[in-house]
Amino acid sequence: MKRSYLYFTQFAFLAVCFLFFTPVQTLSSGNASGKFITLGYSSFPMAADTVETDSLAIVRQWVIDAQNFRRAERRVTADSLLVLAREFASRSEVFMVNYMAYTESGHFYRTYRKPEKSRYYYNKALQLLGDEDYSLIARQYNNISYTYSDFYQYAEALRYQHKSLEYRYKVSEDEDNRSFGLAVTYMNIGRTYHISYRYEESMQAYQKAMEYGRDVNHPTFQFEVLSGIGELNIDLGNYTGALSYLKEAELFAQELQMIGRTVVSKLSLGWANALIGESDTALEYYLQAIYLLDSIDSFSSTHRAYDRLITLLLSERRLDDIPNYFREWEERLVRYPDARIQANLTAKKGYYNYLIGNHLLAETYFEEALGSTISFSSLNMQPEANWQRALNMAMIDRQRGFEMAETAITYTDEFRKRRTITGDNRAQAFRSLNPYYAQLASLYLDEGMVAEAFRITESSGSRAFAEDLMRTSDLRYRLEQQGLFEQFEALRNEIVALENSSLSVTGEAELQEITRNIRDLNLKSEAIVASLYSGNEELASYFVPEILSLDQARQRLGENEAGLRMTVHENGISAMLFSSNKIITWSLDISQNELLDKVTDLRDGIMNRKPLDEVNRSLDAMGHFLFSDEAREMLLTKERLVISPDGILSYIPFESLRLWEDTYMVENLIVSQTPSFTVREILRNRERPARTERRALAMANPVFEEAETSSEAIAWVERSHENLRPLPFSGMEGDWMKSYFPGEVDLLAGEMATESFIAQSDLNKYTVLHFATHGIMEDTKPRLSRIVLSAPGPDEQEFDGQLSVSEIYQLELSSDLVVLSACNTGLGRLIDGEGILGFQRAFLQAGSGSVAVTLWSVEDRSTAMLMRSFYQNLNRLDSLSQAENKPLDYAAALRKARLEMINRPGFNHPNQWAAFILTGI
Repeated sequence: MKRSYLYFTQFAFLAVCFLFFTPVQTLSSGNASGKFITLGYSSFPMAADTVETDSLAIVRQWVIDAQNFRRAERRVTADSLLVLAREFASRSEVFMVNYMAYTESGHFYRTYRKPEKSRYYYNKALQLLGDEDYSLIARQYNNISYTYSDFYQYAEALRYQHKSLEYRYKVSEDEDNRSFGLAVTYMNIGRTYHISYRYEESMQAYQKAMEYGRDVNHPTFQFEVLSGIGELNIDLGNYTGALSYLKEAELFAQELQMIGRTVVSKLSLGWANALIGESDTALEYYLQAIYLLDSIDSFSSTHRAYDRLITLLLSERRLDDIPNYFREWEERLVRYPDARIQANLTAKKGYYNYLIGNHLLAETYFEEALGSTISFSSLNMQPEANWQRALNMAMIDRQRGFEMAETAITYTDEFRKRRTITGDNRAQAFRSLNPYYAQLASLYLDEGMVAEAFRITESSGSRAFAEDLMRTSDLRYRLEQQGLFEQFEALRNEIVALENSSLSVTGEAELQEITRNIRDLNLKSEAIVASLYSGNEELASYFVPEILSLDQARQRLGENEAGLRMTVHENGISAMLFSSNKIITWSLDISQNELLDKVTDLRDGIMNRKPLDEVNRSLDAMGHFLFSDEAREMLLTKERLVISPDGILSYIPFESLRLWEDTYMVENLIVSQTPSFTVREILRNRERPARTERRALAMANPVFEEAETSSEAIAWVERSHENLRPLPFSGMEGDWMKSYFPGEVDLLAGEMATESFIAQSDLNKYTVLHFATHGIMEDTKPRLSRIVLSAPGPDEQEFDGQLSVSEIYQLELSSDLVVLSACNTGLGRLIDGEGILGFQRAFLQAGSGSVAVTLWSVEDRSTAMLMRSFYQNLNRLDSLSQAENKPLDYAAALRKARLEMINRPGFNHPNQWAAFILTGI
């Protein structure tokens, strides 16, 4: 009797109070962080024959207000209201009241980190639904999925989200919310794939969300999907594109005036700015987000904010305020304990104490962090977390750190295998891992573990390029088998067309629209690639390159040949010189800024043609700085050197360095370069067609005077500040090639040197391709770098007269060599560990064995003379190569040409002969 009286009293009191409350109509987030979307109660469809009594209206209001109190972090009040609502609902047969009470109870317990109770009430709501309540069933499956994704159980989350999707498709096409429901569900699927690091599936889902949500004018959806795609682009390494999406999302967050989404927006923008080096801007965004945290109750945003803020402060060595932020973070963690986050916080405490010199306490924290993460599934952890802990431990206990690093390597390889993104996206997606590899290699060398150090550098050096090379030959076959080749090619052609059209655009808004469309098309093309390889472990493993060991690399070298691996890390350079019978290692202590200054000064002296004596002194100093005494002595016994440079070292003309008194390296050695020794092996083993004769294509001295026939060509020239002057000596290159090349030559000079010929010809028949023309570089957008050919004629309007890097990737070649006798063709965007993205990489991936490119703007006349000597020497070497049944020795021919220039008065300055580097086999 007393209990009944108590409930009646509570009911009467609250009924009177809440009659005055006005329902808040909104699109709510079923997750306090704004991570996922689900429809709110005010949108709930009322049955036509439902008659609400006054008491039922009050209960409905309790549920709505419980939702608002939950969002306002008034837990006790929200809980009391829900207890009353469920008590009434249990005695009522009114579907709507029961459904709302159970659903909001599910939301309540999920918000307060009780997934089992949350699922219990979601399932009770689900049991109320009829077989044809498709939209509501879909909504509940989505709700259940969140209770799994919030606790890292991504497989279960995806299972329920796909069940939700199944019911979304059953909704009648004429219902207003069908497209919106599909868009929201696909977006949530994309988010789950993303946070479980399955980027390719995430791309597909986000793309479908955008398709269904294209006509949806809903700020919350627009915010969520733009934020999701922006963060996905961050993980793919496309930081510029990410910022574009995230800034659009921020505008919707401001329109919504919802603090939780504003926090999410600021955290994402801070992250993107931190990754592009704008640390002050990133710090400001993070601090703004933390300031707003007191106004919301968001588990994920809170921990993400402190994690990213402290990570930034540690990397910038801004240590003063970190203890305060540790304390704030711990206070918030007490409310919602989470073992993963606690392990992360503990590891950061360890690193902080290491930086301030308290190594004993640091080791204690590292041990604690390691112990608490042993049971975690590696599939749910970022590789950086494993690496950071391993290297932190290695600073204190070298052996333990190495053991942890080996685990990090194994996991990282598995992590890479599951990601089917390709090309520049792949190179940039994994760039953040390369500093860890470089630092570990340096530590291995310090301990004399040479083979391990080589394996680590080969595991990271140009790794994405090696993986792309492994996949390239197979991709077309699989696309054709699945009937996807035409669709894939159409997307790639559309991307190239948009890139070309951007050259003639001057308006910022129009350029942004083109950029946005390119990003979306890239997502679609990557999704197609993902559909071929995702989930097929056997196939994915096939395309993982076999990393060359040090012993294997040494066996591949000739008796008089040496290999050089140089790796740039945070505090210097690690170098390894090896041959079949000897290994030498050494380390150089120099900051990356100091190294950049050294390389820049050297290049400036050569490019500006400073006095030869002054330049030679600089080359002497650099040679003695980079090479130890023992290394220089060993190289005196060799005839050939294959160099795999790293980072800024890729811009050094090694052949011109003076290692010995008054002697350039090229005077003693035949020098070539390779992105990595593993890449070199892949290129050498690539299938090539059997040829009975050598044949070359020469594109020389294009005609630029008619550039007015192409508005795009004019715009490109104006944007790049290039004066496309005629190159008369480039025409002579073509003539000399025709005279001296040991085989048939197709010479297309003047007006005949067209892009249309390249696009419409079978290039597989050529042994050598030679381009003697202008090259225009775009360092920040390497895919837009161009080889300029003759201006298109009236019947060639589909061409712009320029062969871009993105177009080169689409070529099918089987040449031994591509020569780019143009300015700056060896430059491009430098990616940590991967090397330079530009012409070199594009031609190698398109099928060429080697590429000759230039490191600076070359003079027309001296370049023509160098090329004449090159082909003359190639002709002289031809009889020897035929007698020994060996391929033409392009590196030896180029060396002889350089030596002839060095011995010719007026052409002996390194500016005249050292620009060309030969990369590949």
